[in-house]
Amino acid sequence: MTEKELRRLRRHDLLQLLLLQSKENLALREEIDQLTERNQTLEDDRKRLKSWLDEKDETIRSLESKIKNGRGANNRGTDKLGTDLSLEELLETIKSTLDQRRTPQDKAGPDREAKPEGRKKKKKKRAEERLKEKSQKQ
Repeated sequence: MTEKELRRLRRHDLLQLLLLQSKENLALREEIDQLTERNQTLEDDRKRLKSWLDEKDETIRSLESKIKNGRGANNRGTDKLGTDLSLEELLETIKSTLDQRRTPQDKAGPDREAKPEGRKKKKKKRAEERLKEKSQKQ
């Protein structure tokens, strides 16, 4: 609004403008307070997460050093008897142990069920019985 327009306004209109501006000012201050509070909350969360990540990084570093110190330079482990094994040998030992412990259902896989040998015979027998019943009805 220009200065001329302001001079032309009556006292009542000027007071209304002043009241409107003070309401807007109050609303903006409340919004600033809310945003400041939200910002502080986010900053606290960020600090908490950063400290948590720092702890995890330290744990990872300590575990890496334990692994390096425990194995030696040539990446060799030991089996139950204390003999020296390479990682490949260790992996093969683990796989063979797991294969020995697997049940027939595990070997069949997650999508298929292991079928006992007697199950096929039962199905065949049922099919034969159905055929006999159909032939007798005819």
